[in-house]
Amino acid sequence: MNIPLFFGRDPAVPKLSAICGRNSKKVSEVEKTFGFRAAYSDWRKLIVDPKVQIVDNCGPPSIHAAPCVEAMEAGKSIVCEKPLGRTAEEAYEIYSAASKSKSIGMTGFCVRFAPAISLAKTLIDSEKLGKIFNMRCSYVNVETGGIGFLDPLHPLDWHFDSTIAGHGAIADLGSHALDMVSYLLGDVTEVCGASQTFVTERPLYEGSNKKGKVTVDDVTVAALKLRSGALAVVDSSWMAAGRKDFFYFEVNGSEGSIRFNFERLDELEVYIRDGSAVEGFRNVVVTAKNHPNMEKFWVDQGGGFSWNHLFVLELKHFLDCVAKGSEVGPVGPTLRDGYINSLLIDSIVESNKTGRWVPVQPKV
Repeated sequence: MNIPLFFGRDPAVPKLSAICGRNSKKVSEVEKTFGFRAAYSDWRKLIVDPKVQIVDNCGPPSIHAAPCVEAMEAGKSIVCEKPLGRTAEEAYEIYSAASKSKSIGMTGFCVRFAPAISLAKTLIDSEKLGKIFNMRCSYVNVETGGIGFLDPLHPLDWHFDSTIAGHGAIADLGSHALDMVSYLLGDVTEVCGASQTFVTERPLYEGSNKKGKVTVDDVTVAALKLRSGALAVVDSSWMAAGRKDFFYFEVNGSEGSIRFNFERLDELEVYIRDGSAVEGFRNVVVTAKNHPNMEKFWVDQGGGFSWNHLFVLELKHFLDCVAKGSEVGPVGPTLRDGYINSLLIDSIVESNKTGRWVPVQPKV
């Protein structure tokens, strides 16, 4: 309910109509805490609830396709977490269902809405950096508190199960990195990747002596060729000791470069070649009122924009599109973007298996 606090009531105010989850007790607690009208343990009951007009699918990838498809077939709009599906085929099912309905759909790549990212996009599109040559993008951490997934005794939760997650670090973290490459630089035409699983077995549950097999990647690296002629390198890992949430990229062009580090969310390092004696990277704190997406937040203050605000901007954009019947893209990540992203992931996984470059060939 943060959206009206920042943006007022125009054009729409979301109402928390219903919530759904596997654990009835926890769902009931959240229902009471946030004031939902109803709570369900079966997502199908939520979909057929006539008072639910928008479905925000925050479940694991295994329950993205069916609920999203049924929701759109019922005329409801959806925003779905990334990756859009366990596979590109599942993601395409969601995209295809949206194209056959009047529903609005968006994929949950919230990082696009950071003011520093919007400024980076503006600098690239306005050719301030000149011709873009290459991009390096990393998303690495340990996922949870403490040493996280580095701990071989961390239980075998759904992240490590390909039947639920689809893939591992490349999907959970790398999907963000791949979306950033696509968003900033355009279409990827070929990929080459390598993956590794370092902890191959984990306890079935906390304290268990029995172990189960890990069926996804811990670390994946990939090289990308873009239609523009630029090249990119992406790496993802949830085994990165010391990293809290290191989503980093650098873009290099003929006239300048930019660097971004999600652990310093409000900042963008910018270098524009000018030939002066003091030329070099400068750190721009992207919290001024004239910076993109900052007009409704606490400007020019330390911590004036945070992770929570990403979701406020993401969902505000989505609600505006639903209320006005407008397109989510190009600023917002469309369901087609989500499908292409899943196709990139699948292609990287295929490359790891074959040891070859794999062409990216979307159906649409």
